[in-house]
Amino acid sequence: MVHRVLVTPAGSEPAFEAARKQMPTGSPEARTLFAAEVDALKAGLGCPYVVQLLDVRTTATHHELLMELLQGGTLADELVGQAEGDKNGERRRVM
Repeated sequence: MVHRVLVTPAGSEPAFEAARKQMPTGSPEARTLFAAEVDALKAGLGCPYVVQLLDVRTTATHHELLMELLQGGTLADELVGQAEGDKNGERRRVM
């Protein structure tokens, strides 16, 4: 599950909004999926087309990713809109 959160850095840096994704811990499959997502996000660090990873945490019950908060719809929204455009003979670029 992804939540919008307010991050208050230590020191004099201003607070900012970010996205926090939580995934349950416990199963080996959950750890594998979490590690794969972290690796994918780290591979995209600095790329303007990939959400930026800010922090990674593991608690007793959850794995957490703190990522930049992007404005606009989701990729799923874009893909649905693109598919609907294809049905009407309209082509759209996602990027």
